[in-house]
Amino acid sequence: MTTVILYHNPHCSKSRAVLARIRAAGIEPHIVEYLNGGLDGDTLAQLLQQSGVNAQDAMRQDHAAYAQYVAKQNLSEAECIALMVRYPALLNRPFVQSDKGAALCRPPELVDNLL
Repeated sequence: MTTVILYHNPHCSKSRAVLARIRAAGIEPHIVEYLNGGLDGDTLAQLLQQSGVNAQDAMRQDHAAYAQYVAKQNLSEAECIALMVRYPALLNRPFVQSDKGAALCRPPELVDNLL
């Protein structure tokens, strides 16, 4: 059986849709509610590398912290990761990891490739 980790925000419709697709496939994922401090810098860096997404592209550009700390600045990958750890709501979602890889699952159908 495939091991699946969902970096989940229960208030996000896309995240809930991905969770529903995973469960519809008969898999109960390990859920990390990253807004509650469930994501450290090393784990986030590994997740981004595995998914092929750079840190700045993984950020929600509509978040106030993005406008304050990121927009119009040339931040390094490590600086962006540190900001997402400090302000976890900056992280776009949902990210999913499985034995088949990792992805930012927007749109939710992208999770099917990991199941």
